[in-house]
Amino acid sequence: MRWRRPRPRKPESAPAPEELLREARRLRLRARREVSGEFAGAWASAFRGSGMDFEESRPYHPGDDVRQMDWNATARLREPFVKRFREERGVLLLLLLDVSGSMGLGSAGTTKALAGARVCALLAAAASRTRDRVGLVVFDSGVRGVVPPAGGDAHVFRVLRTAVAEAHRPAGGTALVPALRVARRLVGRHSVVFILSDFRGPAADPDPAWLAGIGSLARRHDVVAAALLDPAECELPAVGPARFEDAERPGAPLAADAGSARIRARFRAAALERRRALARALEGTGADPLFLRTSDPPIPALVRFFRRRPARVREGAP
Repeated sequence: MRWRRPRPRKPESAPAPEELLREARRLRLRARREVSGEFAGAWASAFRGSGMDFEESRPYHPGDDVRQMDWNATARLREPFVKRFREERGVLLLLLLDVSGSMGLGSAGTTKALAGARVCALLAAAASRTRDRVGLVVFDSGVRGVVPPAGGDAHVFRVLRTAVAEAHRPAGGTALVPALRVARRLVGRHSVVFILSDFRGPAADPDPAWLAGIGSLARRHDVVAAALLDPAECELPAVGPARFEDAERPGAPLAADAGSARIRARFRAAALERRRALARALEGTGADPLFLRTSDPPIPALVRFFRRRPARVREGAP
């Protein structure tokens, strides 16, 4: 028997524009407070710039790396000098946010789409601290909105405002391939692409067309496939008889007794196997899979991911 995930709550009417602005401002302030020290350092270490620029020569101090000795300055000034370098960042962060119908599921108090918008805020704030450029592509059954990459606080706020507004109205199917095509046009020489989605759609699961598009992007850029999970997709609540409906695959609702321990065990096993299969498929493309539960704070999971991920520098522009 094929299990379908619980039906998402019908989204409430989108907040008024002024309320969306207030929410975006609150999200920006919260992200700035949370993205400090450990998080920002983990981001900068996981996704390094494209090289090192010479900054200055300074007198040698005990403990300095002798491989950085500036022999010309040492000979000229008759005392040891070392070269000091600074990282040439040049990193472009491109966020792909899924706001399709299945992203409207929110059994933990927030929908997957809004959880994705919060992750966008954290990543954009971290990138802003290291003067990296940030861009956004919002998609459902097509590309719903694009904010081309740029830098600066005003631009980051535009990214957050767009993400929050679109996350409040999840609808439609999932068409990741058009979003990936737009991403390939926007990325630069050294780019980090975060795909925030549940990777569910009306076609095969996972869709081979998605995987091919992700693989094409991952060959030249750092791609992180962040799968957003609602608790109800991982563990079936013991609520007794229930009806289940797929938000993106039309069909008759499925009735099942969620009070049955046997049915809940089968649901749990199927959900776990789906996550494992998705992780294997994404790893096969060259992307880094990351699973984020909407019921858990995202910062600890992101910091753990950044720390265990070896920093890589991709060369060559598409």
